[in-house]
Amino acid sequence: MSRGSVFILCWIMIGTCFPLTLQAQSPFASSRVIHFSSPTYPATHMFEILFSHRFSQPFGDATLNDLFGLDSFAYTGFGLGYGLTSRLSLRVYRTSFEKNFEFSARYVIYDSGQYHMQTRLIWNWNTDKNVDDPLRVGVQTILGFEVGRVALAVLPSWVRKPSRNPEDTGYTIGLPIQLGLRLSSTFSFVGEVAPVVAGFRRKTQSGSFSPSWGVGLHISIGDGGHVFTLLVTNQIGTTFDQVLPGSQTSKLRLGFNLLRRI
Repeated sequence: MSRGSVFILCWIMIGTCFPLTLQAQSPFASSRVIHFSSPTYPATHMFEILFSHRFSQPFGDATLNDLFGLDSFAYTGFGLGYGLTSRLSLRVYRTSFEKNFEFSARYVIYDSGQYHMQTRLIWNWNTDKNVDDPLRVGVQTILGFEVGRVALAVLPSWVRKPSRNPEDTGYTIGLPIQLGLRLSSTFSFVGEVAPVVAGFRRKTQSGSFSPSWGVGLHISIGDGGHVFTLLVTNQIGTTFDQVLPGSQTSKLRLGFNLLRRI
């Protein structure tokens, strides 16, 4: 059994043994849909521990013998979030891909349970020694709407100098769109796509543009205190500045996010 498979099983067992009593009625059971934040956020004085994996081998290049990419090398990420107040929460996150740190602050402007309006400030710090300008600043607005089992969110986003080439355009403006469908109290189907509307677009190896996108399944354990997301995406990056400008490849790969609320 691969290390990724063992990690998934251990995480599910922990969530089963140590549940958190929290009703997760929103189709967006996790505060992260695929790559971007959802309208769901941590409550006051609540911690959120986030793990992410993106497997390096494309799904189409693998077989059952290597578990369709689960046996391959994985880019991992670890984050910690905290709800300072009912409106303000903070998060720090680091991914092994490009050794990239992300610091973010989220402020809830309006939340009626059905309608959501929030803003996020993001600072990405690339610690790779070969990068001349390691700091990238971004801002994002989260506009969400829920009706019954369906949720929709639109996230107008801007990031400064996402390209690693200093000669490229100095910004990217994107419009990520998120969809959630609650299938039961345990399962939700989620999808996400991030079209770029202006500025720098990252090109694939073939020279074309492929917007970042992914689909997944939120699996809530312990009344929503523990959320496992199994996903398929064209991205190996997981930070704001890596994902918003588009993907380096159009090939799909498996991945997962693990969120634990304490």
